[in-house]
Amino acid sequence: MKVQYKVIRKKGLKRVSLRVKDDKSIVVTAPFSVSDSIIKKFVESKVDWIKKRIDEIELLVPPLAEHTYQDGDQFMVLNKVVTLSLIKRKSSAEKSTLNNEKLLIVVTERQNKKEIKAEIYRWYKEYAEFLYKELVEKWATKLNIKKQIPLKIVMFPKRMGSCSIHGELRFSIKSIMLPFEVVDYLALHEVAHLIHFNHAKEFKALLDWQMSEWKSHQKMMNRYRLVTAKL
Repeated sequence: MKVQYKVIRKKGLKRVSLRVKDDKSIVVTAPFSVSDSIIKKFVESKVDWIKKRIDEIELLVPPLAEHTYQDGDQFMVLNKVVTLSLIKRKSSAEKSTLNNEKLLIVVTERQNKKEIKAEIYRWYKEYAEFLYKELVEKWATKLNIKKQIPLKIVMFPKRMGSCSIHGELRFSIKSIMLPFEVVDYLALHEVAHLIHFNHAKEFKALLDWQMSEWKSHQKMMNRYRLVTAKL
């Protein structure tokens, strides 16, 4: 396997490191004191690992095309590709909604692309709040958690969910692009942190008890990272 790579040299580094990016490009970071020949040998010693990483990247679900925020644009909801349809508002009672394979976003005549994008985000957030409220209540009941659980939908850069030390659950607005079974796992994962605020064996045992396939859902979530990189 012939490996092409880019070398970035930085001050203060003590060792050479290698990274395979999601576009399959290879970046080597090294101190100025390390020679090109040593770097080459280091990369050659990592060929099997590089091949494994590239194989994993090829399994990633490809992202949707760049958004236009116009009629015909495509979005993903619970792993289903839906087509954007802009509906001109006729009354203040009309609401944006999902109807089969169409995302019907209600707009005014004068709304620009930025405002249409904001309305799509608003719909995603509202839908996520509805979905996670149901799922969190379901898992809280199963785990015999009787206290009120505060819940927020936020725009995390990468992570899909979190549980604060005060017991507040937060879920990424982008997470509802994932398959439903992965979203369900996310809800269980964060609710379980209300019992075990760590990832120790007791926490994993609880997940095993409630959802035997949780590890495959976790791997699936990682396979969608290109999809959820942006909304």
